[in-house]
Amino acid sequence: MRIVALVPGGIGDQILFFPTLDDLKQNYPDAEIDVVVEPRAKSAYRVSKSVTDVLTFDFKDRNSPADWANLLGVLRDRDYTVALSLGSRSAVGLLLWLTGISRRIGYGKPGNWFLTDPVALKPDQYAAAMYHDLLQGLGITSPTPDWRS
Repeated sequence: MRIVALVPGGIGDQILFFPTLDDLKQNYPDAEIDVVVEPRAKSAYRVSKSVTDVLTFDFKDRNSPADWANLLGVLRDRDYTVALSLGSRSAVGLLLWLTGISRRIGYGKPGNWFLTDPVALKPDQYAAAMYHDLLQGLGITSPTPDWRS
């Protein structure tokens, strides 16, 4: 199984996503897990043992259609079977749909009809728990791991 997670945000957001990645790897030990992060956050993954490869894309930049097409091509070439999206932009949902990835998991907000397994967004909870909720799209219902232990 090949999994890709699109994780916009800075280093803090990446660190809060680590428990989700670790739980994902624990449930799918043979899976190759890649992440797409902003260039400023790439260095956070030097300490993650759950991630196979780190790709960069500046989600906050004014990307041209060519930039989006390049990312689309990279994702298609890697033959992912599952995609997790932390963002809620419908453009990212469209991008994932265009990749042909069979399972596309993200927050079920209006405009994200491109997701196959939408998960309810609970913005009032701690970010690490909110990120971990995405695993429900894969049937993983374990509690958010305590990253402090």
